[in-house]
Amino acid sequence: MLKFLTTLLLAIIIFLPACYVSSKFFRLSDQAKDNFIEFVNTVKYLENPNVPINSPKVALVTLDKETAIIYFEPQKEEVKLHIDIKQKDLPDPDRFFLRPSQCNKLDKSCICLFREFETTSTLGKDIIGSLENSKYLLKSKKMLCEQSNYLLRLDNCGLGQDDGVNSYTCSNGFIIEREVISNTLPPIHSYILERKTALQLIKGSDAITISEIKSEETTS
Repeated sequence: MLKFLTTLLLAIIIFLPACYVSSKFFRLSDQAKDNFIEFVNTVKYLENPNVPINSPKVALVTLDKETAIIYFEPQKEEVKLHIDIKQKDLPDPDRFFLRPSQCNKLDKSCICLFREFETTSTLGKDIIGSLENSKYLLKSKKMLCEQSNYLLRLDNCGLGQDDGVNSYTCSNGFIIEREVISNTLPPIHSYILERKTALQLIKGSDAITISEIKSEETTS
């Protein structure tokens, strides 16, 4: 009986912290998902014809590690990210994020929360851990997407603190990523983005412009 009680007590000691960590992990993921929905709702608010041009809104974006917000312009099947790295003996890499089936209306723009990426490449030969002249395609296994009639523009694709890079350049849309580029193969330099990032959205006549608000209050 004593042996049974000792074993039960040890199991409880091991199991309860594991449950706490697990519940905390899922709570953080749910928070990021709910935050993305709030961000989309902010965009929808500015899309309303009754909202005047030049109206501003502030959104606090929360991203878990290895997740990204990807915006696809109408008629675009992929968003291209060009990375200008500081190490000049290596080629500047490109990453292509593929438009998911949830964004099936090509005449509309589409914004997604991506996580769990699958990477494929073409036309390459291994050179110092990279594939030179190769096209890297990133596809999300899990996502949440919303289609829209309004255009979005991010004034600077490189959000956060640079880690061995000069700049990001986005085409056909934009990417706001946290530890996605640095954790895809082959590993490359990237920007380091905090979990919480404050963004300002301003409604224009033909698009909503998005810019990062630099503030120590958004760090985690």
